[in-house]
Amino acid sequence: MTRPRYAWMTTVPVEKSQAELMTLLGRHGVTDLATTHSAARGSAIRFRIGARWFEVAIGRPLWDEIQNDYQNTRGTVVENIEQEYRRRWRAQLMLLRMKLEFIETGESTVETEFMSSLLLESGRTLAEVISDNGIPLLAASIG
Repeated sequence: MTRPRYAWMTTVPVEKSQAELMTLLGRHGVTDLATTHSAARGSAIRFRIGARWFEVAIGRPLWDEIQNDYQNTRGTVVENIEQEYRRRWRAQLMLLRMKLEFIETGESTVETEFMSSLLLESGRTLAEVISDNGIPLLAASIG
C-alpha cells in the first residue's frame, strides 16, 4: 500500500457504522430508509429526502481489488476482506456526514451532493445508467 487509506485499520464493526449512518440520516430529515445486504455484493442504503429516493452502495471487496493494499499485512485473505469492508463503511459514513453538513449549512443542495445516487424509475441509480450507457443515451432517455 503506497499510503494508508482513511480508516484502513478500523476495528469498528460494520453494524455499528450502519447504525451511526442511519442515525445521521434521521437527524438530517430522511423520512424513509431501507437497507439491503448481499454476502457477495455488499450493502445498499436507500433513503428519501423530500420527494426523491437515493441509494448509496457499499460494495463488498474482492481480493483482486485489494490485494495490493493488504499485501504486507499479517491477516488472512478473509480477514483482510473484512477489514476493507469495515473501512468502506467508515469512509462512507464520513462522506455522508460531510455532504449532509454542506447541505444543512446551505453551501450545497441535496441534488448536487446526491445526484449520482438518485434512484430512477428503473430502480437504478443515475450513476449506474451513465456508467453503463454513457451520457448520450442518458440524455435521450431523459429528454
